[in-house]
Amino acid sequence: MIIQTLIFRSDSLPLSTSTDVDNRASVKDCQKYIKLVSKRLQKLPDCCVLDLEQFKIHLKSGNDVTILLLCEDSYPHVLAVSYLDEVAQEFFDSFGAKQIANAKRPYAFVSFDSALQKLRQKYNNPRSLTTRVNLSVLSNELRFRPPYQITEFDLDLSSNGLSRAFRDSSRPTGIIVSAIVNHRHHTL
Repeated sequence: MIIQTLIFRSDSLPLSTSTDVDNRASVKDCQKYIKLVSKRLQKLPDCCVLDLEQFKIHLKSGNDVTILLLCEDSYPHVLAVSYLDEVAQEFFDSFGAKQIANAKRPYAFVSFDSALQKLRQKYNNPRSLTTRVNLSVLSNELRFRPPYQITEFDLDLSSNGLSRAFRDSSRPTGIIVSAIVNHRHHTL
């Protein structure tokens, strides 16, 4: 089940979010990871996932925008990526690159929440999805280029909210290094 969707510009400015967030304590605990990840968007690969105890944070970037998805751990990865793609398409169709680049204040596109709610309802009921063919194509693509796995261990919050992997931004370590190196290799 999809819990929350957030949209950020690459400079970490939050552009939009779903407003009806689950108030469970476990979901609130995930917010610190979302905050940490959102501050490091430029250092992360364009498609990655963070597995938490009961939840996953999926992240997909492109065209100067990153979409972050918090969902339950059991939510199928292929549906999460398809959802992120559809949210990105809807967002760009609604606002365009120039309007996104000119946004000055946080949550400038909070009106996009209604579109997020419709997509969330659609993807929270996978039986109603009519894009089965697209999901099989996407599933094959994900098999050849899986998202980078970032672990909770890599995002240790023991140092005033800073991850061990990100404390020295000039020398990231562990899985993050390989993710960044591989991402740069793909973009060259």
